[in-house]
Amino acid sequence: MDSKHEKQYIFNMKLAKIMGLYQILTPDSISIFGYNIYHIVIVFFGAFMFVISMLFPIGLLYLRNDMIALMYYMGCISNFILSSYKMGNILYYSKDIWRCIDVTNFYFISYKHYDRNLFKNWQTRSIRITYIYIVIALFAFFCWIFSPCVMNKSIITIRNIDGSYTSHETYNMHFYIFYIIEIIVSVCYVYFTIIFDVLMLLICFAISYQLETISSTIKSLGYNLSIQDSIGAYLCGTSNSIQLKEKCDIIYNDLITIITDHQHVIKKLNDFYNMFRLVTLIQIFIASSSHVFIWSIGAMSIDEGDNADSILSFKLFIVLPLINFQLFMTCSLFGTINEKKDSIIFALYSSNWTDMDLKSKTIILFGLTMNNANQLKMKFTNTKIVNLEMFSHVSIKIRTNTMRFCYSIFSMLVVFANIKNNIIMDSNTLTFLRLTGLYQILDPNTAKMYGCNIYHIRQMKHHKTVIRKLKEYYTIFRPVTIIQIFIASSSHIIIWFVVAMATKKDSIIFALYSSNWTEMDIKCKKLILLAMEMNNANHLKMKFTSTKIVNKEMFTQP
Repeated sequence: MDSKHEKQYIFNMKLAKIMGLYQILTPDSISIFGYNIYHIVIVFFGAFMFVISMLFPIGLLYLRNDMIALMYYMGCISNFILSSYKMGNILYYSKDIWRCIDVTNFYFISYKHYDRNLFKNWQTRSIRITYIYIVIALFAFFCWIFSPCVMNKSIITIRNIDGSYTSHETYNMHFYIFYIIEIIVSVCYVYFTIIFDVLMLLICFAISYQLETISSTIKSLGYNLSIQDSIGAYLCGTSNSIQLKEKCDIIYNDLITIITDHQHVIKKLNDFYNMFRLVTLIQIFIASSSHVFIWSIGAMSIDEGDNADSILSFKLFIVLPLINFQLFMTCSLFGTINEKKDSIIFALYSSNWTDMDLKSKTIILFGLTMNNANQLKMKFTNTKIVNLEMFSHVSIKIRTNTMRFCYSIFSMLVVFANIKNNIIMDSNTLTFLRLTGLYQILDPNTAKMYGCNIYHIRQMKHHKTVIRKLKEYYTIFRPVTIIQIFIASSSHIIIWFVVAMATKKDSIIFALYSSNWTEMDIKCKKLILLAMEMNNANHLKMKFTSTKIVNKEMFTQP
């Protein structure tokens, strides 16, 4: 990647230098003792954020009586550790990523007749979406950081295990120390997240552009020939026949060049998947979990006369657009790559192959068969592909379950407010509430014993009985449970190895396509084609039954 030719790349080179992305990846950066100085600084702050994240679990046992604080800190732990892992992944693969970024160059592919306007459209789209994402991330960061200064009169209460509330005086005494630590961790989190996501965006945009360019070029291939040319060459003699042969040779050479360019792009795509697959799948999982945590905290924070938890909800809802954008762009871009990759098959068929010579028809036939066998996709499981459909499925499921949960919370709050304010309710509703006991639990005029609601005492007695039974259950079933956990862990490890073997077995198809088959003779081409068809038909897999394959999806299903 040459920084002197900025307009040849699909992303904004100046922005990459301002962010430090260019300096992190380039091998020409300033080094100390042979190590990139930017890597040293990032490792230091990444380790600092990782240590802070590891301190959070200490408070989880202390906060287990406060579900809102528990979900909040679990969300923070998962996102902070993920951001550190993202940056560590970039540093570990920095040399490989530097070579992979060559795909963002307009001159990465050797065919000289590609459409320059298509490159400019993708370049504009890439730069705009990158700026939008950075603005959303910085807006969330500044709102999060300045919210304690704006809402400094609000007090967030945290319940202890015994039901008492923690005093806020100790925290306020050391407020500036905690505030500085929070700023440093937030800066590291936002910076690490932006660097990784921007890098993933620009590579995905570049690969999508290259695949679309190749497909659009193949579609128009051969249309300078026509049946009239063949008839004219047959009727008019040798000179026209030579011209026709020259045209066919030019088309054949162009076809070989374009297919070779496609192979190079697919190799970059395979390298990109190998480096980013695990991080991307973890990000999808944690972003979906954070989505659920935020809506659950928002639902449970609604309490009359207490705005402390609603302040926490305000901070979390500011982060929600950033999480949604991450989830949407990840699924959308990988779905686009899958569509552009599969479009090469239709593009080969759409070319004017009927008027080409036998050599070109043979190459197109090989290209159709090999691309149909090469199923290189980003998958969450063996059957679930990362695409826009997956995002909509996750979003609808989260929204449905969360809204159902919110509705139950809101309904109970409305009933409590009606009882407290002596509002007359519908007779059917009142009868139902009395039968379920909810009315007596919430009604302040219910009979009391020793100053406590009698229904509350019954619930406490029931709670003590349940705890005693639970203790007996733990005593009896603890050894069996430990053995069961050990067996489940062993099963997961075995399944992971089986899936790894199946993945390596299927990679032979991609390896055959990646070979320089375009320059081989017809015997080698037929042999490669036959090997791809046989490997595609050979479904040798570890199966639990005739239909259930041993894979990660089988482990996650009940």
